[in-house]
Amino acid sequence: DDAGLEQIDVLKGPAGTDNGRGAPTGSVNLVSKKAQMEDAVSGSATVGSASQKRLTADVNKVLNAERGIALRLNAMAQDAGRPARDVVNDKRWAIAPSLGFGLNGPTRVVLDYLHVDQDNIPDGGVPTIGLPGYTSPDRARPFITDAAPVDPQNFYGSNSDYDKVKADMATVRVEHDFAPGFKLHNITRYGRTSQDYLLSAFLNSSANLSTPNAADPSTWTLVRNTRTVKDQENRILTNQSALTSQFDTGSLRHTLVTGLELSNERQITYGLTGLGTLPAANLYRPDAGVPVTGLAPARTGAYNQGVIDTQSLYAFDTIKVGERWIFNGGLRLDHFSGDYTVVALTNNVLVPTHFTVGDKLVNGKLSAVYKPTANSSIYAMAASSKQPPGASFVVSGNVNSAQNPIYDPQETLTLEAGGKLDLLKQKLALTAAVFHTEVKNEVEQDPVDLKY
Repeated sequence: DDAGLEQIDVLKGPAGTDNGRGAPTGSVNLVSKKAQMEDAVSGSATVGSASQKRLTADVNKVLNAERGIALRLNAMAQDAGRPARDVVNDKRWAIAPSLGFGLNGPTRVVLDYLHVDQDNIPDGGVPTIGLPGYTSPDRARPFITDAAPVDPQNFYGSNSDYDKVKADMATVRVEHDFAPGFKLHNITRYGRTSQDYLLSAFLNSSANLSTPNAADPSTWTLVRNTRTVKDQENRILTNQSALTSQFDTGSLRHTLVTGLELSNERQITYGLTGLGTLPAANLYRPDAGVPVTGLAPARTGAYNQGVIDTQSLYAFDTIKVGERWIFNGGLRLDHFSGDYTVVALTNNVLVPTHFTVGDKLVNGKLSAVYKPTANSSIYAMAASSKQPPGASFVVSGNVNSAQNPIYDPQETLTLEAGGKLDLLKQKLALTAAVFHTEVKNEVEQDPVDLKY
């Protein structure tokens, strides 16, 4: 939840140099609220449509000004539906204490903790029937093409659907200033998230759409027996050390950041049975209160488990030349290894399959910025990103899957150039950019020989 966030940074384009293995689309950096050397109290109360109720509180208290000790506490509680949607509900609460030591000295230590608890009713959406461009999924029933759209407020799941999430995260941050422009930053984090999820979904296909009376759409029904479930737990233990150095070489002003990052990530997903059956819903008047027959979720013994270890070295150098030019170069080396166990339930017999993946990934970034004026800039950038099979806790033995360990990492190279102009005392920003992205090692099927 955003109640405990100081700011959100959105990074566009390949982020392999910044964050390691990943897709070429970019990344989002969330900056948590931390204890500060200033007493402050703030809060909010929100009441709105869809029975929205939300309370937040943010309290910061200096405990010892001389020793730089402060405590900050963020809390949030929410219970809300969603505008123009029936049944769907978002209910959650969170608490995030932060305790800082030595905040006014050369060595600063901040201890953070976050707990979030959610108990939601998920949203499975509505059928697309009747929307512009919709055509009948059944040639034998062309009249479906002209059917009226459903009420967008309709809920096609069950009142017994749920999405329960619990997240805990503990963080220790240590900063030490050796000298002006020379700082060491170390962060250690342990996080655990569990999700238990059940959605009575539908598949809007010809077989699932029944029209017993073509002339009376009020008799039409939609099968909603796609029981979408998730019983999953994620854990992460990571440590990152970064050394920031500011220095000059002649007329060049450098900001050099070098670092080491170690992480261990674990995920386990359990198979479930006893999901029950839900009768077909009236297409135009679905009833979420209809009882689900045989609903008794239980683990089957089948599971998917993955463990990923990553060691990373990185360096970034930002060079200012005069007041108009800024150059930035970065390089990152990741050693990635994953171990996966898939236990499937086949004919009431648990059958295990084991996969291992591993690779060394090198990513780089290079950019140049020219500022013709204080309120304008022109830039050019080249950056790479790599995503190996199994990097996101998905692994497969199928030859048509990009997550098969037999394949090389997907590689992305993006070239971009653009500019920015601030007007009206920085109240209006104009931006323009052109870019070229090249992707290698994609898994595609040859239409001639049908091979991958």
